[in-house]
Amino acid sequence: VVAMDLTTWQGMRTRDPRRLILGSAQWGMPYGIANQSGPPNADELEAMLVRARDAGVRSIDTARAYGNAEQRIGAILREVPSNEGWRVITKLAPDVHQEGVGIAECLERVATSLSDSRMSLGQDALPVVLLHRFAHRHASGGKLWRTLLAERDAGRIGSLGVSAATPEEAWAALDDSDAEVLQVASS
Repeated sequence: VVAMDLTTWQGMRTRDPRRLILGSAQWGMPYGIANQSGPPNADELEAMLVRARDAGVRSIDTARAYGNAEQRIGAILREVPSNEGWRVITKLAPDVHQEGVGIAECLERVATSLSDSRMSLGQDALPVVLLHRFAHRHASGGKLWRTLLAERDAGRIGSLGVSAATPEEAWAALDDSDAEVLQVASS
């Protein structure tokens, strides 16, 4: 993909690189079998983004759980002219809901996760927010998800979605009309 010019892809929607999403887990922490030397330095990260942009990729996937990846992305995006059009997809912190956590604390954790993402990324409205754990879709009697819907309806989130770890979770997410984005996590 990176060897082709974006104009080469015109009319080839199924192979359009704008549909690809650049993952950032190893930008903020040691991650992945191919990552033998830790997170890339600032120059390496900038080179990756330039190469992806030149190939037509316009979306970056990140998460609260990816170390300081959101902060690094936010710092880079503050330096990039707005016409480059990067869309950042982030995920709630995976610990927003845990066994034994009450509804009030769960919703406070959701608010904190969203606030921290906005601050780190330097964005008042988050373009896309995913649940990091599919089980959170029904957490706290569904109040966690309804809180995210209210944030979306207020314009503080563009689209909502789910990161699914199994085919069953993916199918369940596809059945939910409020889940606009689906990530199927696999290694």
